[in-house]
Amino acid sequence: MFTVNKTECQGCGVCMEHCLRGAIDVIDGTAHIDHDLCNDCGTCMEVCPCDAITRAAPVVAPPREIVLPRPAQPVQTGRLAAAGATLVAVGAQALPHVLDLLNAYLARRVAVRQPQGLPISGGAGIHRRRRMRQGRRNRRM
Repeated sequence: MFTVNKTECQGCGVCMEHCLRGAIDVIDGTAHIDHDLCNDCGTCMEVCPCDAITRAAPVVAPPREIVLPRPAQPVQTGRLAAAGATLVAVGAQALPHVLDLLNAYLARRVAVRQPQGLPISGGAGIHRRRRMRQGRRNRRM
């Protein structure tokens, strides 16, 4: 984003002539930049004979402090830690069984979808379609 120093601007209009987007107008002897049209190319700043156009410093919002609500009752950390440890232990024992069940289920689905002995891709069906297309071509001649 660019700004015009009103005291240094002489209103010569050189910047307005060189602006490709038409974002600069000279009003009452001073250049005004329409920031909605400006694409921040910097041509105006380069051609200004009196160096009245400068790049504005970016506005950085200060970091906001995140305030978390406090619980109504204090959390009993000893019981919470024990409950978490119990869940981890049960999950570690149950995970291999769950994975075995999932693997068996997926193996059954693949076996049902693809019967033994048939090729995975195309197969004989593609050859039949080719013969049918060739037959159509022969009929046209």
